[in-house]
Amino acid sequence: RIGQTALAVGRTLAGPDRPMPSVSVGIISALNRIWGKAIQTDAKVSPTNYGGPLIDLYGRVLGVLVPASPRAEGETAGFEWYDSGIGFAIPLEDINRVLPKMLKGAAKDVVTLKRGLLGITLQQKQGQDEYSTPVIIATVSPASAAEKRGLKPGDIIKQIDGKPINNQAQLRQVLGPKYEGETIALTIQRGKEEIKATVQLEGAVASYPQPFLGILPMRDDPEPGVEVRYVYPNSPADKAGIRAGDRIMKIGHEVPPAPLRLQPIAGRDQMMDLLDAAVPGLELAFEVKRGENQKTETLKIKLVEMPDVVPSKTQLPEKSSVKKALTKPKGVGPQPPGAPNKEAKKENDKKAETGFLKRTTAAADHTYWIYVPENYDPNIAHAVLVWLHPPGKNKEKDFDNFWQSWQFPCEDYHIILVCPKAESERGSWTQSEAEFVQEAVRAVSDSYTVDRRRIIAHGMDQGGEMAFALGFRSRGLFRGVATTGAALASNPRDKVANQPLSFFLIVGDKDPLRDVVKETKTKLIERKYPVIYREIKDLGRQYIDGRLGIDTLEELARWIDSLDRL
Repeated sequence: RIGQTALAVGRTLAGPDRPMPSVSVGIISALNRIWGKAIQTDAKVSPTNYGGPLIDLYGRVLGVLVPASPRAEGETAGFEWYDSGIGFAIPLEDINRVLPKMLKGAAKDVVTLKRGLLGITLQQKQGQDEYSTPVIIATVSPASAAEKRGLKPGDIIKQIDGKPINNQAQLRQVLGPKYEGETIALTIQRGKEEIKATVQLEGAVASYPQPFLGILPMRDDPEPGVEVRYVYPNSPADKAGIRAGDRIMKIGHEVPPAPLRLQPIAGRDQMMDLLDAAVPGLELAFEVKRGENQKTETLKIKLVEMPDVVPSKTQLPEKSSVKKALTKPKGVGPQPPGAPNKEAKKENDKKAETGFLKRTTAAADHTYWIYVPENYDPNIAHAVLVWLHPPGKNKEKDFDNFWQSWQFPCEDYHIILVCPKAESERGSWTQSEAEFVQEAVRAVSDSYTVDRRRIIAHGMDQGGEMAFALGFRSRGLFRGVATTGAALASNPRDKVANQPLSFFLIVGDKDPLRDVVKETKTKLIERKYPVIYREIKDLGRQYIDGRLGIDTLEELARWIDSLDRL
């Protein structure tokens, strides 16, 4: 119960070099946290405790301590809460529920518990959050648990296992503790008809190539809909007659015999989420308001697979933002992603620091540098490029050289650089430094206006391997990975629904790693990730800031600028 005394015990007990096990005392501060998955405690929980028990004063086990976060998923999610009075434990009753399945595992046949997925996305409404938005299905992923049981866009989820579902937060709370293979009883409303269905949850949604409409959206726009900034030549949007300046107002998918239902689009992020749940070959209807005369028409467009093209500098219009990132969308509700809250805005009323700046983490145990272009405007959401240096290149002069190579692309395409320093003597990265890198990115996001759809991990050599690891493990934060002369150390992880990840791989034709980098490209494409691959003639193991690679550096900057393509 809330307020009950609890002890967090380390999984490593007493031994010759540790006379006492790690123990921290606190209370149970909340139940059903992380969308129904965890008990929350204010006892100090660190990696020493992970895997150990959370117990009461009588020695009864309440749960098993784990790193967890309400904002992200992955192996390192939740490390940021250490020493903050927030720790989490999986309730023992939830573990006992799946224990028979776990006991079937063996050293060579490991059992992995996967989150149970329906395979749907939900409609979002302008000015409403997940606590006030009804649970209306926007898209159903092909071959998903939902599609197999006949769920359709427009269906309204009313109950799960007899529990009323009135908003999207309640849906997440009920589904949160469910695992792959578990069965739920659904009650849905389709028009005037009420339908009951039993659905067996699945652990993954089938991977498909990323779908492509063929436009770049205008950014930082508080108006409803999505203004078209650029149309890719010969794309589905181009062939359908969409032009720069048009505004896409609604999107829908016809599912016969039901009539076509068009859903209003609040902005770019909602449209990206809807298209991320679609597949190439799917025909969607778009209500488009023409830029020149405001005439509205509905176009039916069939999506295709994301091509490996980057717009040229002459093709991209200079204007990419309406410069209203700090303006709330029309109506009430949260600000756009990346926009600071009122308190942060007051602090930013004075001119933000620009240039090459040294920073340290809150605990003063890590150092990093940032470069903010001199033309920084808080009304423009900036991309963030995280530079993960190769071994031995972790001195301040190395970071100084790096930002100078990127100075003009940062100004042209509104990019902020983050340059974390690996602390080992050789200047090589360790997996334990992943959380520090994420902390640095979050600190920059709190101080500057950042576009969370365009945060990229960029590295060379072993720093490139670190970029791959961060991209796969922290998909809620990173949306792109760009590497130079680096290959995957293992097979890529499966795609995650609604967390798109794109890759830009660079290698010189004289680099000894060229063949394994090409293999990395093949592996990523096999997993249906969008990949840009560039092989530079006569380039060896060096960065792309020299004569041979400068054109590719410029193309990489344009790729970052176009990472929110639709």
